[in-house]
Amino acid sequence: MPIHARPVSNLTRIASHANLWSNAGACLPQRFANVACRRCVEECPTGAFSATPEGFSVGSACVDCGRCAAVCPTSALSLGDFRLEIPEPSPGAIVIECRKVPAQVTEPHAVRVPCCGALSTAQFLALANASNGNGVEVIDRGWCGTCSAGGSTHPAEERMTVANELLAHMGVPLEGRMTFTGRTLPAGQCPDSIPGRDSGAGVSRRGFLRRLVGEVAHATDTATPEILGTEEPVDGHARIVPTERLAILSELRLAGARSGRQLPAALYHEISIAEQCRDHKLCATACPVSALRSRDEETRTGIDFHPALCIGCGACERICPEHALALRPATEPPKAAPIALTCHTTTACFACGMPFVGPGANDRQEDEPICPECQKSRDLGRSLF
Repeated sequence: MPIHARPVSNLTRIASHANLWSNAGACLPQRFANVACRRCVEECPTGAFSATPEGFSVGSACVDCGRCAAVCPTSALSLGDFRLEIPEPSPGAIVIECRKVPAQVTEPHAVRVPCCGALSTAQFLALANASNGNGVEVIDRGWCGTCSAGGSTHPAEERMTVANELLAHMGVPLEGRMTFTGRTLPAGQCPDSIPGRDSGAGVSRRGFLRRLVGEVAHATDTATPEILGTEEPVDGHARIVPTERLAILSELRLAGARSGRQLPAALYHEISIAEQCRDHKLCATACPVSALRSRDEETRTGIDFHPALCIGCGACERICPEHALALRPATEPPKAAPIALTCHTTTACFACGMPFVGPGANDRQEDEPICPECQKSRDLGRSLF
């Protein structure tokens, strides 16, 4: 079965009252039942988002904060009116402001985001690289504790911490990383909802009416799905591109080019395959991101491993019938890719002519090499007669 990556062909609006869009072909659990991923559901601050193998749904409590999209490892979710624009290098730090902050008090030249939690780890790294060593300053107005998109901790804290740890490993000094700056505003200035991209402060009358109409349509369940791009059926042969992971590796390589440091081993996984492997290639078939790939030559066959793509989901380890495969965190970054995990010599079956790897008639001191399927047929015939 050919395995290939496929670019996004269309996006579908999940619900008319929310600005969330989905790419069904990129969702791990929707495409691969043996992969468990609930990052989006766990990240939702209002509990409005749900995901099943059949699809996504969004309740009326959705506030369009974009936090679910920020944690998706394959960009299966996106916030319709948010696209991070990396600013040009400036003498100072890159400033991040929430859209709820009124335009008249927003820091000059600040990057306005729906919610600071809408930024992924890769985007924080991209901003740090673009800051020319001046770092990224996230302005904390003291509203997150009571904001519907916030909580007991700042919505960006987890991803900022991860990004800072990665940058520290790459030798980026403290002043070139992400920091919080507290500039408290009165709680009364905080609007109830997140303004749209083009709003300076508060919600416009048109925006309010649009949201109201959307909620009515959702309640009556009469809205038709909105689709961007060409609607096509999901290709079952295609594998999912781990976009967030690849973006993180790319930004860290850029940071490492300045310091000369290698990427941390903690970002990678190692795979070992024991001798009992019979080259069923089920592991390669189960891998949702094609980190494991079949290598077929004229008289040899095997499995290649691409560490940069591996997300550590463990689907390969669980599906191996011989339990020959072991997945574990890497102890050092890979030196080259791909890595040849196995190399088996294939033999043509005397009965059916198909190449095979594994125990056959040769193990029974017979002259003709027989594949396991044909050997089963022979054994069955012997038992009957």
